[in-house]
Amino acid sequence: MSYGQLVASWNQCADAKNLTPEQKQAGLDKLAKGELPERVNISKVIVDGYKDGVMIAGAWYLEPTVSVSKAVVGGVTSAAMNGGFQWYLLASAGRDASLMAARVSNGGQSAIVAGRDLSLGSVKIAEQENNVRNAGNYLKQGYVQDVGTDIATAGDVRLQAGRDLTAIAANVTSEQGALLVVARGDVGILAGEASSHWSEGRQHNSRSLLGSRQKSTRDSLEETTALAGTVSGDRVAVWGRNVTVTGSNLVSDAGTVTVAQNDLTIQAATESSSERHVRETRRSGVFSGGGIGFTVGKQMQSDDQKSVRTTAAASTVGSVGGNVSLSAGNQYRQIGSDVLAPEGDISVTAKNIEISEARQTGRFEQESKFKQSGLSISISSPVISAVEAT
Repeated sequence: MSYGQLVASWNQCADAKNLTPEQKQAGLDKLAKGELPERVNISKVIVDGYKDGVMIAGAWYLEPTVSVSKAVVGGVTSAAMNGGFQWYLLASAGRDASLMAARVSNGGQSAIVAGRDLSLGSVKIAEQENNVRNAGNYLKQGYVQDVGTDIATAGDVRLQAGRDLTAIAANVTSEQGALLVVARGDVGILAGEASSHWSEGRQHNSRSLLGSRQKSTRDSLEETTALAGTVSGDRVAVWGRNVTVTGSNLVSDAGTVTVAQNDLTIQAATESSSERHVRETRRSGVFSGGGIGFTVGKQMQSDDQKSVRTTAAASTVGSVGGNVSLSAGNQYRQIGSDVLAPEGDISVTAKNIEISEARQTGRFEQESKFKQSGLSISISSPVISAVEAT
């Protein structure tokens, strides 16, 4: 099916005059006229209404056979839409449409259309654990992670926006059909983010008749990784004013086409990690001064190691068995990413073409300290001195 045929087929389904008797019996003629009385309100990720039907005032249109349910993912309630027939699922908004950590599945064709902005957004789930005995003995760990929207269908899929279309950590797949992403404004297929942190401190104190000693260790690790979004189908077509793919995948079985009126950017997302390890020993009282002698006072010795690293999570645009066509009216940028067509051809067209590597950095620092105050007493022996002199 060509790009034009794909658009025409969906437009036909949205026009009550061209519906088949089976489609009219299913209620799509009423849907096209906006006559369904029941309302479904999807607010963020929580379903306020649990009914089939339509919400007319610039929000969602759902065909009568669509069921809306709730599911809990990592403590987050997400909306799920499931097509009742195996041939068509439609969600249309006259203004903005937003799916936040939603789950959409259908056995046939699917279309999500917004008159203005269409957002396949994500919500953040988090978990934190704090086990604190005191300032020197503790274990703290936790994570924050984006949960994106999943759209899975067997047939063709159309995502359309009158202005901008943004997908964050979203997975949009068509098992056997064509997948069309089109916006009059900008298209962004972006990676989500997952971050974790861990820190542990241990402190041991000991005392004797001659003094005291305190040994401390502090370790910490922080990581941020990219959660790739994926747009995949038998054929994939993306069209917009500016198209940006960041740390995500745009892949097909039979052919991938991406067209940007202005700039087309395929770039890697940035991942980072940092570690710190501190070892510290403090003594007070009487302790060895080295050789034959001792010290009365205080001593502190520490070692502090820090490392910071940034890496690139590449984007991939490709086709397993077909061609890849990339076109930009102005600038084409490919940064630290892959464009692949193992069994086909790759075509890149633009006024300016820039292909470069992604920068990966690493830094390691180590600092050692030694401090001592007090009175040092050295014991010397004439016999030992005479032996050392010979």
